[in-house]
This record gives sequence, structure tokens and C-alpha cells, in this order.
Amino acid sequence: MDTERMDTYSSGEQKTPDYGYDYQQYDRIWQRVLPELNTFPEARNEEGDLPGTPLPGNDEMAALPGAQENPCCMGTAAQQSIGVIIGFTENEIALCRFYRCLIPHAPNQRAGAALRQILANAQDNVRRLRAVYYLITGNCFQVTRQITMPTIQGYCPTLRGAYHEETCTSLNYFRAAVGAPDPCLRALFERLGRAHQENAETMVNLLGAVIC
Repeated sequence: MDTERMDTYSSGEQKTPDYGYDYQQYDRIWQRVLPELNTFPEARNEEGDLPGTPLPGNDEMAALPGAQENPCCMGTAAQQSIGVIIGFTENEIALCRFYRCLIPHAPNQRAGAALRQILANAQDNVRRLRAVYYLITGNCFQVTRQITMPTIQGYCPTLRGAYHEETCTSLNYFRAAVGAPDPCLRALFERLGRAHQENAETMVNLLGAVIC
């Protein structure tokens, strides 16, 4: 907001009001930020009204972005799922470390490329969950438990274990989606559940290419 416009509601010398300026629009903004502020006093008429478009009624005000006390997504309702989000984030971090260790054991370039894609997806999941955590809490995510580096003991047995881990993770996401009170969080959990289903299918394909 420029200096000339700020002068219309600051103390000191007042500027001649410009009635082409939509005072009501900016008055609504300031009333949300600082309700006790008497905005644009020199522009008000005898009834105290401002020039511009009519002020919306209560129902219309409730529909304006940011007007609701609890936003539609990633607000108060989503706070109930914080513990779940922390657990999922730490699990995705553990999966990142697991696949990073597994990639060098891939028997061929095709398998290596598939595992690198799963790793990239897991890294993206971590970024998304951390962003969601910040949207809900306003704080940066901090890992709450020690995540150890996995031990790879044979390519096929490790893929077998990875398949079961991916299917269980997928089911956990879908269960969390059913219980999530926040609609956007529910959609995210469903999306991540489907992603881990695809990872499990990739494990089946990788095993099918090398199993005796």
C-alpha cells in the first residue's frame, strides 16, 4: 500500500479523499486486521458510511476468504491429525533412507530407475507432509524419533519386505483418510495411499523380473 493511501487513515495532515477509490473494499480488509481502527474518517458521510460498493451482509461476509475463524482446510479440524501426520512424515523419511540404500543393489538399469523413481516420490511425500504440518501448526517439522539406516540383506528378500511395507503404509493412509475431519487432509491421505499401492505393484514387477 503506497504512502498517499496510508495518509488517509494515519494521524497528522489528511489528504483530500479520492472518491474514485474503493474505500469500502480496503475498510473490510482493515476491519479484519485491526477492528478497532477508524479507517478513512475524512471520507465518511454524516451517517458514517464510506463511498464505494455496498458492504456485504453477514452471510456474504462469512463467505469471504479469511473471514471464517476456522478455515475450510488445514485449520482447527486438521489439528486433530497432527500425531498422524508426524508418524507418516517420519515413516516417509525412513522409506527415503531405505530406498537410497537399496538402489545400489539393483541388478540392472531398469530396476535401478524404478527404485530411483520410488525414492523421488518418497522425497516428495516428505515435502508435502512437512508443508501440511506447517500449514496447520505454523511451525517447521522436527523429527521426534531416531531413524536408523536400514541393512540390505539380499535383493529379493529385501523387495519382499518392501512390498509388505508399502501395502501396510497404503492401508494406513486409507484408514487415516476415513478418520480425517479435514477434507483437504483426507484427500491428501487418499492420494498418498494410492501412491504406495503403486509402489507395492512396482515391487511385484521387480520381483517377477528376477525371481526363480
